[in-house]
Formats: sequence, C-alpha cells, structure tokens
Amino acid sequence: MSVGIGSLSVLGSMRGSYAISGFNYDEAMRTAVWTLAVPVDQDRLTITLDGDDASDGVEGASYGGEYLAGGDAEMSLDVLFGDVDGDGNVNLIDALLQRGRNGTSDIWSDINGDGTVNLLDALLLRGRNGTTIW
Repeated sequence: MSVGIGSLSVLGSMRGSYAISGFNYDEAMRTAVWTLAVPVDQDRLTITLDGDDASDGVEGASYGGEYLAGGDAEMSLDVLFGDVDGDGNVNLIDALLQRGRNGTSDIWSDINGDGTVNLLDALLLRGRNGTTIW
C-alpha cells in the first residue's frame, strides 16, 4: 500500500477541516502516523482515508475497491477534552474517576498528556466541567 500526507482528511462538525502538519510511515511495521496542525479538544470528527488510488507502491497494482470496499475508509470519532468516561459530558463522574487514577499514567485521565495523572490534570478537568460534545 502506498499512502502519503494527503491520503487522510479530518473534518470536524464544529471546526471544519483540520490541517495535517506531519506524516510518517514505518514500512517495517506498516504503520502510518499523521499529525494535526492543531490539537482537538472538542469536536465530532469524520476521518477519511483515501482508498480510491490505493496501490501496492511497487508494481502500481490498484487496490481501490478491492481491499478498501468502495474505495475510501471512513470513521467517526467524538473528542471531548476532560471526558474521562467517554459519555460525551465532563462532570463530577469524570472528576471522581480521575481522582481514583491519581499517580497513574492512565491516558483518559492524564488531561495534559505529561504521562502522570496529578493535580494539574484535576485542575484542567475542573475548568471543563459542564462541557458536552452534543
């Protein structure tokens, strides 16, 4: 498969189109990583991977519609900064769950992404109380 920076698009219902600022492909692991130009803190995203022009990258054999049925692969994703339990709301339940994970590296509770759940994360979550994805 051959992919590039332009193979992925991210469209938010609140923000519109998100610019892609970086791309890396690890051939050995067959893993592609795209980096957004800005962080997503609250949005409903539609992520589309272009499969119309998919090829093996070596012989140029087309895979569009063969391995990616119908061409493109599309996925929806809701993102809400501070929503620890994933219910679409930032509230007391999220704060209680986060408090129980203090000192861990839980990715859902580590609001600032520094690798450790601590007071800084609790303060960030507190400032988001009442926020909803809906």
